[in-house]
Amino acid sequence: MSKAVSIAKEQVSAVIEAAMKKAMTAGMLPEAELPAFTVERPADRSHGDFATNAAMASARAFRMAPPKIAAAIMENLDLNGTYFVKAETAGPGFMNFFLGSAFYSDVLTEVLTKDSAYGRSDYGNHRKVMVEFVSANPTGPMHMGNARGGALGDCLASVLDAAGYDVWREFYVNDAGNQLDKFGLSLSIRYQQLFAENPPELPEDSYHGEDILDLAKEYAKEHGDELMHVTEEERRKALVGFGLPKNIAKMKDGAILINNAGCGYLGRMGETETAVQTRMVDLNVRAMTAMTNLVIPYMPAGGRILNTSSIASFCPTPRMTVYGASKAYVSSFTVGLSEELKRRDITVTAVCPGPMKTEFLDVGSITGRSPAFEYLPYCDQVRVAAGALRAAKAGRTMYTPRLFYKFYRLLAKVAPVKLMVKFTKT
Repeated sequence: MSKAVSIAKEQVSAVIEAAMKKAMTAGMLPEAELPAFTVERPADRSHGDFATNAAMASARAFRMAPPKIAAAIMENLDLNGTYFVKAETAGPGFMNFFLGSAFYSDVLTEVLTKDSAYGRSDYGNHRKVMVEFVSANPTGPMHMGNARGGALGDCLASVLDAAGYDVWREFYVNDAGNQLDKFGLSLSIRYQQLFAENPPELPEDSYHGEDILDLAKEYAKEHGDELMHVTEEERRKALVGFGLPKNIAKMKDGAILINNAGCGYLGRMGETETAVQTRMVDLNVRAMTAMTNLVIPYMPAGGRILNTSSIASFCPTPRMTVYGASKAYVSSFTVGLSEELKRRDITVTAVCPGPMKTEFLDVGSITGRSPAFEYLPYCDQVRVAAGALRAAKAGRTMYTPRLFYKFYRLLAKVAPVKLMVKFTKT
């Protein structure tokens, strides 16, 4: 909290008490001990910047109605030398105070003076706090719940740190106990299913994910059926010893930033609203650039950035001119940034798919209005996502799914733009 806020709150209390004493001296209020009252920030700013219940809290002490007490206080109120320019009564006796420019000037001065330390306090008095978050089980892949916990946990820890607590961030790797027993059981059964004629079935409460089968297959590829000739305990121990380090390594496999937010609209320039056209620039270009610039300082070596571009980036696209131009920026931005971040071992990949059957078509007023979208081959979203992650892992700068669009990308490189644009009308 700004120091100016504390000062302003103290000023309200001081001028109220001074006005009460002045009113008692003038006979407008009876002599009485000054009661305790509160000063707070009202939820509705139309009720002022600060409000007090002083008149209502004084009703018993002065044996008067709150509106009369408030009137007496207002008549003797002196705001000179404070941050406030006016005060007024409201409702059953509330008193609302309004700040002047001096307050905001002092706040800005404090912000500039303290710089990054602005807003920090010693409220926590260096008390130790441990925040545990994510703590994903290495028995399976990370998921959106883990990611959500990571963001919330880190933000909470940062807030506590700014409030003066001594914060320790903790990420537990739960590599023991019942969950690991299930992991071993699931791997063992999946492994047996690869070789046995009558293998056991997976229990309902075991792990049924494809990742378990993939690990079993990977072990079998390297070691064959050797574990079919050992005890169940030995088989589980060997499979856990093989799979657990691989899953833990995946948890540490660098950070990934996926810039997937974007929008596109079908319509000619001059015939669509300006806000619609500029929205594409704001989201596809400005937001992606800002997000990337904010995240890069925190990305570790081995991190990856995936920017969702489009086949529209390969060649100008009439009737989706701004969309195509914005995606051309994304692709060009990706190539340049990839070169910049090589020294930090961070890969940057532009994902350039063809159309996919998503709400993008309806939101962009494309459905039923574009012959091109009727005959173009569509890409499968799941395959595009999987291919994009593989491309990023391989360090590729551009990823274009489907042979048809790979050929289109190549054609756009060699054919004259004026010729190509005749065939790219949407």
